[in-house]
Amino acid sequence: MSEVTRVAWLVALLATARAARADVPPEDAAKAVQLFDEGRKLLEAGQLDRACDMFAGSLKLDPEVGTKLNLADCRERQGQLAVAYRLFAEAEAEAAKTGKAGREKFAREHREALAAKTCRVTLHVAEPDRAGLVIELHAHALPRDAWAEQQVLEPGPLAVDATAPGRVAFHADLVATAGGLLEVQIPALAVVAEHPQQSVEPVVPSRSWTPYYVAGGGGALLVGSVALGLYAKSRYNDALTVAEPAKNERIHSAQTEANIATGIAIAGGVAVAAAVALYVRSHHGVVIAPTAGTASIGLAIAGSL
Repeated sequence: MSEVTRVAWLVALLATARAARADVPPEDAAKAVQLFDEGRKLLEAGQLDRACDMFAGSLKLDPEVGTKLNLADCRERQGQLAVAYRLFAEAEAEAAKTGKAGREKFAREHREALAAKTCRVTLHVAEPDRAGLVIELHAHALPRDAWAEQQVLEPGPLAVDATAPGRVAFHADLVATAGGLLEVQIPALAVVAEHPQQSVEPVVPSRSWTPYYVAGGGGALLVGSVALGLYAKSRYNDALTVAEPAKNERIHSAQTEANIATGIAIAGGVAVAAAVALYVRSHHGVVIAPTAGTASIGLAIAGSL
């Protein structure tokens, strides 16, 4: 069929169908005719997308077979083969009911031609009554009442998903081929396994050897201070037996050594105290902090043993 014959056929079908409709409000019918005429002009001007929009608007106002055939033809030209197939199939069924053999034949021929360019998909749902079950084709939810219907899709990759609350999701990646038929089995979705609550083992802090090292250093300082103190005392006693002026010099030297021994003893004592603080804090959570006053120093202890 040539392009000119095809257009003339569609226009004739539309005009005949409009004359037969009586259930459409006059204002809607008039608007539908206007939109259709605009669509024809746009189609002749090569503005395919706008023409299809006009035909779709006309069909919404006046759902008659002739307009549906024009829209199906327009969608086919756009390359929306699956949409065109469904429109031609609907027009074929409606024409058969009204006894319009010419429209039925035209729609059937186009539908059969498109069948070789599209793919049909049949879903087999194991649990169609599953509450909250959602089935998606190409990430678009399929109405529940359409699950049992054969779906017509464009050739190419096909993603099928099924989800339900509390169930493991189903996913399949398929390939739809032109003229092919896909049988998709959607099994009963398994229950999502509940993971048992895992007990958390208490973290036992590793033993720190720092308090022991500090205590050892403090003890060594204390021992050294005692030894130096005894040596200073010995030198002081010896100095007392020496005549002047060497006596004063030796006494002063012994006192200096004694002062050094006292400083070392204080450092050792502080180290031992620090070691005790570190040990208690690491084992019992006790906080120990140094304190100082105008005439004293000490340690503040907070916590519970």
